[in-house]
Amino acid sequence: MELFSDVLDHLRGEILRDTQQPYLWSDESLVEFIAQANDEFAERVQHIRDSTSIATEVALEAGIDTYVLNAVVLSVMSAKIVGNDTDLIRAGSPALNGFVPSPETVQWLEQINYGTAKDGTPLVYTTDDSVEDGGTPTLRVWPIPALEDEGKIIKLRLIRLPLVPCSLDTLGERPEMQRQYVPALCHGAAARAYNSQDADGGDVSRADKQQKIFEAYITRASTGMRRKLFQPATWGFGRGGFTHSR
Repeated sequence: MELFSDVLDHLRGEILRDTQQPYLWSDESLVEFIAQANDEFAERVQHIRDSTSIATEVALEAGIDTYVLNAVVLSVMSAKIVGNDTDLIRAGSPALNGFVPSPETVQWLEQINYGTAKDGTPLVYTTDDSVEDGGTPTLRVWPIPALEDEGKIIKLRLIRLPLVPCSLDTLGERPEMQRQYVPALCHGAAARAYNSQDADGGDVSRADKQQKIFEAYITRASTGMRRKLFQPATWGFGRGGFTHSR
């Protein structure tokens, strides 16, 4: 299976066995179930790591410190102004990482703590807030961008949901996942189909069976992600004695 259309065909023909018209489940319902399973898989496994798509760019505006991110963003791993050599500092991360700040960093920390207003090229960001809907994340920078920062681009490294959801209009698209995990979408969608109260094909026991298969794929994919991201412990010196990473 490579395309969403393949997922739909396999779901209807091989799992649900719903091949005689009138169908128990409409195509509209099944593609929505596939989309839901796709989003859940991405949220739980966090396998979509992105630094290149349109969702990774934020254009600074003078006098504006808060920017609404794309709704697909689950978390921001790092942020850097294009052309700069160093990443922006995530608010709170210096203390968590045991980092000893430079005198310049101490100065802006003091200014933040004392509420000193300042415009200038951003040094720090946070993603702790969201817009009024409570779900769409925001990026807040400090200092507030000055006039000369207008139009500068912050590039983000993200963990996100799929950019293209499954729908009747996107059946020719490929799911954003490794091919060995694509069948998970069939089983996650089947669990939802069997639990649907609007279909004659509702079956709780079959829903549970399909959900267990879906969960097994999530466990397998999560293990694969941890293996990819594994970093051996390293030793470092000069930060208050010596430390090791875990």
